[in-house]
Amino acid sequence: LGGTSRTDSNFLFSYAPPVLSSLRMLPGAARLLTSIGAPLTRVPTLGMALQIVGTNLGSPDVGAPMLVMDNNAVLNITFQNHTLIVVRIPAGDGVDHTLRYFVGNQWSPTFMLDYAPPSVTDVTPRRGPTLGGTLITLRGANFGVTPPVITLGGLPCTVAASVTPSAGHDTLTCTTSAGQGTGHVAQVSVSGQASVMNASIAFSYNAPRVDSVSPSGGPTSGRLPGALLSDGLHRAQGERVMITLRGADFGRNGSVALELAATETSSAQRFVVPPDDVVLHNDTHVHFYLPPGYGEALPIRLSVSGQANADAVTFTYDAPSVSALGYYNRQPTECAPRTQCFEFQNRTVCKVQAAGCWDTRGESMLELVGASFGPQDVLSGVTVVT
Repeated sequence: LGGTSRTDSNFLFSYAPPVLSSLRMLPGAARLLTSIGAPLTRVPTLGMALQIVGTNLGSPDVGAPMLVMDNNAVLNITFQNHTLIVVRIPAGDGVDHTLRYFVGNQWSPTFMLDYAPPSVTDVTPRRGPTLGGTLITLRGANFGVTPPVITLGGLPCTVAASVTPSAGHDTLTCTTSAGQGTGHVAQVSVSGQASVMNASIAFSYNAPRVDSVSPSGGPTSGRLPGALLSDGLHRAQGERVMITLRGADFGRNGSVALELAATETSSAQRFVVPPDDVVLHNDTHVHFYLPPGYGEALPIRLSVSGQANADAVTFTYDAPSVSALGYYNRQPTECAPRTQCFEFQNRTVCKVQAAGCWDTRGESMLELVGASFGPQDVLSGVTVVT
């Protein structure tokens, strides 16, 4: 009695190892040591002081605890008891960061920590030229410390090579690339986490602006007069007329049409340029072949990704012109005056005799030869002036 048993290695006692189970918001200072804060699933990229709840976390009198992040950064613990530690998580971004807690010569299992993904709340300015080069500012939260990837509707927005995170991780700038159209939703990606796309937070490229058209008029056929044929009356098909539009914010592709307004006697018409007839399309110039059409002062409408120019630049097709008149069912030589010659008193006498093509009784089928008559269905009539 009164003795001490000898030590036996078969009867060693160990405390349970520490386990980290959840993150909590830090309550108000007055309740810091006695209250558990609201659950926290992700840490803001600015970092923050927070609670980590667990079990078997020990106490300061059994040895200094240690919390290690990503196997290299030792974090400063400001409070500890058996079920709670308070620590400040540093600024960062991304997911799957590791936390391991050491106390009483025992390590906890790995606890995974994620930073909050970026979010975008505003983009300014909201418009810019199709050439790109607009410096825009994005505002939001959790933009992190890693260089971001920014897109506008899938188009890259270039971030400066060296990015210094804003003080609140809430501001970014980038330079737009060339593009066209509207509603390019802004998205920020940082370390594999992307912001949720919001259709109301978007960038749009300017609508096209047409300053001039050259030439501003041309034949209704869309072609220049060709060479005169052997009959001396008709002409071969000439070269197509090339039209040039000049302006700004034309983008890289679109459609061109000449619009004829409706009148009391005719419906509205659109003379559309087929895509294959557009020879060149860049931000400041469009070259295209003139489509067949008719009318005067037709507004030229350039549409680019749903946006059209509102400028009053117009084109006028040539008025009809008549260069010759022929008999519809006879060759031109048949209706030419004929010269008859005969011998009279040892001399040759010649006289010109009409061919007799033009019957004064009318009802003869005539052929008018000229240019810019337009299509037959819009011909309003032919008047013979005597």
